Amino acid sequence: MRILLAAIHWPIASGRYYTRAFRRLGHDVRTIGPETGNKIWGMEVDPKYIWTPEPPEEGWQPDLAINCDHNFVLNHPLNGCRKIVIGVDNHVRPYDFPGVDFEAMFLCHSWGARMGEPNVYWLPPGYDPEAHFDMGIERDIDIGMVAVPYPERQEIFGKLNEAGFKIFASTGLLFEEYNTVYNHFKIALVKSACGDVPQRFLEGMAQGCCVLSDRPMVDADKLGFV
Repeated sequence: MRILLAAIHWPIASGRYYTRAFRRLGHDVRTIGPETGNKIWGMEVDPKYIWTPEPPEEGWQPDLAINCDHNFVLNHPLNGCRKIVIGVDNHVRPYDFPGVDFEAMFLCHSWGARMGEPNVYWLPPGYDPEAHFDMGIERDIDIGMVAVPYPERQEIFGKLNEAGFKIFASTGLLFEEYNTVYNHFKIALVKSACGDVPQRFLEGMAQGCCVLSDRPMVDADKLGFV
């Protein structure tokens, strides 16, 4: 298929993972949307991980257009192709896109904005088997997390450090670097936003960590966790 994926091109965008996955399946994927560089949410990502748009050439027409987790206007000529929306933050965002036409919407959480509406479906988060895997190396760090340094997360790691645990807390690591550092963790900490199951929960398990979460997660039972 020819797929046009519209997303904000910050380095950690979910649209980037969907693009990688669709290309691995053999589809011709082009991306459009604003580029943000390597600084986002208080993090500075290595410039080598900047994600830049790869728009289609003139005359290229998609079979499928994906509006991935954004609300800017998709003004590329679509000529009647199928259109869907993928949203990862329906637990904290309304996903009210005025004027955005779509045949189906896929949301990462089974509760929250728009769930229960016609043609809206639950598509849980996951992990990328090429980016998150157990390398079989020595786990020499007690507990760690790579994430935006929200105050609650900083407080948790401060207390763990005071208690004498060997910790690692960082921002801005992606792909190979992210996987390598998680393979050093015995325990991967998850501090969810609203009792959700974030991608980090599943990534940490794929990387061979024991995952420690801050609270019962709403979708955990539906995903088969005990």
